[in-house]
Amino acid sequence: MARFIYFFGNQIPQIAGGIQFVEFLRCGKQKFTGPIEPRPYGLYWNRPNYHRKGFQQTDSNGFRYKGYDVRRVKNKKRILAYGGSTTFSDHVLKNPNECWTYLLEGYFLESGLDIEIVNCGLNYGLTSELVSHLLFEGTHFNPDYVILHGPGNDSLPIAIGDTTNDYRSTRKSNDLNPRFFEPTLLRLSALARIIYAFAFREYQFAVLEPSSWDPQEVQNARLKTSDLPSFHNNVRNFVNICLGRNIKVILIDFVQTSPEMLESLKPGLSEGMVEIVAKMNRFFAELSQEFKGSVFHVPMPTTSFEPTDFVDVCHPNKAGEERKASLIFSAISEFVDN
Repeated sequence: MARFIYFFGNQIPQIAGGIQFVEFLRCGKQKFTGPIEPRPYGLYWNRPNYHRKGFQQTDSNGFRYKGYDVRRVKNKKRILAYGGSTTFSDHVLKNPNECWTYLLEGYFLESGLDIEIVNCGLNYGLTSELVSHLLFEGTHFNPDYVILHGPGNDSLPIAIGDTTNDYRSTRKSNDLNPRFFEPTLLRLSALARIIYAFAFREYQFAVLEPSSWDPQEVQNARLKTSDLPSFHNNVRNFVNICLGRNIKVILIDFVQTSPEMLESLKPGLSEGMVEIVAKMNRFFAELSQEFKGSVFHVPMPTTSFEPTDFVDVCHPNKAGEERKASLIFSAISEFVDN
């Protein structure tokens, strides 16, 4: 029975990823494939041509799939949209055509502007990973504009006290090498394969958050008092990379659900979460004034959304994505048209 279940396990979404990892440990030949892959300068990026939940999620570049592969040679204006999971938008919406970047492109087409918007979102991405990808990959796609949406993920290293610019104290690589007994155990026992597949169904080569957390009051205090030096440096570098290549920048505020909902979801942390995002968004506004005409700021107040637009702290559902796309289009249409 265990052999039968394991044989068809790749068709069971709950353990399919774990079975890939088991085959890696068992045979040592099959490449371990998950939604992310290692990169030399930014730790990780989206795995190209990745399929999940019945949809192709990424193209050959690791961008959110548009029905075709985004090529370096372009024939229309191009916007690269960087951010975390609230930009990649597969946390809730498995269909790439439902994410706000795709909807925003549709608004431009309806208005008569033939503009391509490329979703360069990275789940759990920090400003350090986004700056790295922009420098080594994104600029080679010759964008006319680059969006930076948030990311609110920089609150994670701040909460754990990581003050390095590349957040090296927050991120690290996992050791994927099997222990000496595992190849033999997994070859001989189908039951062991199923147990491993379930236990490691979400396993990745990169550790994206700490294994233990400081008390909530400590994290909350850090979020409330930090002056965000690493966030400031990374975002400023992001902007400078673009402006040095005559690429205009659009900074879009990170948005969370209401403070009341935050407190119910993250008791003891909501004050810090509200304050840290407010400080990030204020810095966006300051940069838009410093580089007026080349950097445009899009405020995204929580009051512009309904509480029912979110499924958790910050990830919108389909209605929330549609509202976000509409708000962004209204804000940037004249800036982009000029």
